[in-house]
Amino acid sequence: TPQGVKTVVQSGFNRPCAVAVDGNGTIWVANTYSSQIIRIGQDNIRHTWQGMRAQHIALGPNGDLYVASQTDQTIRRIGATDPVRTIGQVEIMAGNSQLTGYRNGRAAEALFKEVTGIAVAPSGNIYVADHGTIRRILPTGHVSTLMGKPGEFGFVNGNVIEAQFWNIGGLA
Repeated sequence: TPQGVKTVVQSGFNRPCAVAVDGNGTIWVANTYSSQIIRIGQDNIRHTWQGMRAQHIALGPNGDLYVASQTDQTIRRIGATDPVRTIGQVEIMAGNSQLTGYRNGRAAEALFKEVTGIAVAPSGNIYVADHGTIRRILPTGHVSTLMGKPGEFGFVNGNVIEAQFWNIGGLA
């Protein structure tokens, strides 16, 4: 804050890996090793979603939080005003919690191998780093691979078909 550092929460975290702050000052934390997503409002009240071992989160243009879940290789959405729920009640935007792999197509049919980053554009497009590839989820739910070759890693510049990445650690 302009007045200095403000301690919001002093305890209860176990290797938090990602933080996002919305325009209202609400803080979202991926408390990875406790398998939690935590929302802390301006009133300092803490709301916790259990069961999501996420290392990557991103806020959408309408305040929704998108979670790249490494527990089950899905992309999940927590609405800005959603009540606290368990992982089984949080909407899956794309992916299949029972299967992993590379498959483009409609969100329910798409598969992810190893999500390692997520970002959301003002347009609502979601970008996901997935095991050496950059993938896009349109607001309609269609998933496509933009760059990289599934399962192939390297340091290769080139067009979207030829480009190769090694260990993408995040997106912004």
